[in-house]
Amino acid sequence: MKYALLFRVGKTLMALDVRFVSHVLKEREITPVPDAPDYVEGVFAYREHIVSVVKIDAKYELDAVSEGRLFLVAVEDILVAFRVSEILDVIEVNEDEIKTGDAGNMPVSGVLARNGKPVMVLDLDLVLSEQERKLLRALY
Repeated sequence: MKYALLFRVGKTLMALDVRFVSHVLKEREITPVPDAPDYVEGVFAYREHIVSVVKIDAKYELDAVSEGRLFLVAVEDILVAFRVSEILDVIEVNEDEIKTGDAGNMPVSGVLARNGKPVMVLDLDLVLSEQERKLLRALY
């Protein structure tokens, strides 16, 4: 990873390789989906796609995010938007800065430090299981 999107979910700092980020979006009107899991806020139309909004805070028991920003990622053949509290910056990351270790139930490849604070580096392959991807495909 050379560059990462740095963002905050509640009080937790996170980063994701920018190669996976398609777009950062302004607020959208989101349509709730009946019987969707708690971590799915709903869906919205984006260009020719229906996009599911995944709330990382609800999925991983972090501080609640009721408003904030959305960014799109491509997960296999679907677009997913992640709801986050705030998008902070694009940072340069050297691979040797990322330290592996126990991050609890967080879907991370490791942790790096920025300004003395830990930043969880999300592993996109771990964020949504194959079963969850199938569920998101079935929502539209």
